[in-house]
Amino acid sequence: MRQEALALGFVAHLAYGWLFQTFPMLKVLSPSFLASIALLVVSHYLWITHFTAHFHQASHVACFFVLMCWLVPFGFFISLSFISLCLNFTNPKF
Repeated sequence: MRQEALALGFVAHLAYGWLFQTFPMLKVLSPSFLASIALLVVSHYLWITHFTAHFHQASHVACFFVLMCWLVPFGFFISLSFISLCLNFTNPKF
């Protein structure tokens, strides 16, 4: 199960890289966005099933999810909010 989760995590990160082609303009219904969300959900499911089958401390599991599963998707959303904040200041008409 762990090898499948690792492979799917790698594919999910490739899909996140696919989002960089049109990065500031993310369309919710684009194939790259939908693939990224689907792979994120499936990756979470595989890792949760792995961690429920094998005992690990809660802090280790939380650190794993923060660094390996959530860092890139949250970085997208944080940078999108930062970009929109900067763009609003450059044009005083908005």
